[in-house]
Amino acid sequence: MKVTLRRWLRNGLLALVSLVSGPGHPFFGRESVDVAELKDVTFVALAPHVSAGALAKRYLDRQGISVVPTLTADNIETVKRMVESGMGVAFLPDMSTADDVVSNGKPPRLSRSAVEPTLSLPLVLATWRDSRPSLAVDAFVAEVRQIGLHWDGTQPEAKPEAKPEAKPEPRPRPPPARKRSARK
Repeated sequence: MKVTLRRWLRNGLLALVSLVSGPGHPFFGRESVDVAELKDVTFVALAPHVSAGALAKRYLDRQGISVVPTLTADNIETVKRMVESGMGVAFLPDMSTADDVVSNGKPPRLSRSAVEPTLSLPLVLATWRDSRPSLAVDAFVAEVRQIGLHWDGTQPEAKPEAKPEAKPEPRPRPPPARKRSARK
């Protein structure tokens, strides 16, 4: 194998996966949902060959909940739009819904609800085994690890508020030069 796989986040820091619902759904805005409530719910899902889709299927199977999704897709954005339009609920990685669950002055498009036990996925970086890592890849991996150490998986990272810049004191102007009178 010519590819090396490295986990990005260690020590239990994984990508969280939550139950996502759209604005018209009874789960919308709920902090958590009991697993028993999932039995009669309409699901849309990521395809089982997508890691989060396989995780959700295994989770529901272990909970004894038989689900036949009304629709499946292998694209997270497609599933998010199906959930938003009211076609059902889905399990999606929190990092993929971070922008959709904040209001920014408008009603949020999606809502995340926790379920117990918590679902999570490891994040893995694939690189060519025989190549030297570039500075860009190293910087990217370092940034992802740093974010993973501080991000709780439930809200996008807060953007620092812009502080008003201190206006520099105006420099005093030198006094105007005196005109010299011409002597005759």
